[in-house]
Amino acid sequence: QGSFYDVTLKGFAVGQEDLPLPSTLKTPFFDSGTSYTYVPSNVFVSMKSSFDRFCKKPGKCVHKGIEFPPGTDRYDVTNALGCFKKLTDEEKDTFPGITLTFANGVSLCASARAYFFDYPNKPITCVGITKDGSFTIGANLMVDHNIIFDVENSRLGIAVAKCDGETSNIGIAQCYGNLTKSPEGGEPKRNDGEKTPGGNPAVSWIHVFYIVSVILMLLSFLIWWTRTKRCPFANCCCRSNHLCC
Repeated sequence: QGSFYDVTLKGFAVGQEDLPLPSTLKTPFFDSGTSYTYVPSNVFVSMKSSFDRFCKKPGKCVHKGIEFPPGTDRYDVTNALGCFKKLTDEEKDTFPGITLTFANGVSLCASARAYFFDYPNKPITCVGITKDGSFTIGANLMVDHNIIFDVENSRLGIAVAKCDGETSNIGIAQCYGNLTKSPEGGEPKRNDGEKTPGGNPAVSWIHVFYIVSVILMLLSFLIWWTRTKRCPFANCCCRSNHLCC
């Protein structure tokens, strides 16, 4: 709608806990120009409760000191899912992944390493998902993904990506849904191609190109083999009537 990519939210989850959608919900939209993610209060309350339940489990949400340590900005104390004394990557990995599920079964899983951010001048790490009047999916939830903005067809594609290293953080995110690494192991599945409205793969043209190339190669070989069979002499040529000279 306008210059934004509105999407239809079908569900969301914190860790392995699938949460019901509120009866009234603002339409979320993707905005790669916004650093963090902002959710309406009715979504935030549900998400915060689930986040706290997850953190009460043994071995989860490992951190030093208290939540919202001294020095945390007042805005974050009031609106952020959580803030902690500066976390290491290993400590972040003990926090839940956040999953958003859209139309056509497309899911977006954000790992804790993606949604946390560090204060530039204080040893504090906060969740970059905050309470707001809008529902803006910002750049932090797009980390570890390729987001395809198909302007011509008014659709948006999502695919797991290895952007900053040999492995994607999706593999270690404790998520729920199609982008989750299952408890039994295995690689995260790729999801792409939510259409607004509708839903077709956004990058399927790659597969079409590959198939067409293989077919053309086979046809070229078949033509060469046919001509060679007709002309038993190595130096002969085939005229327009396909007879050897």
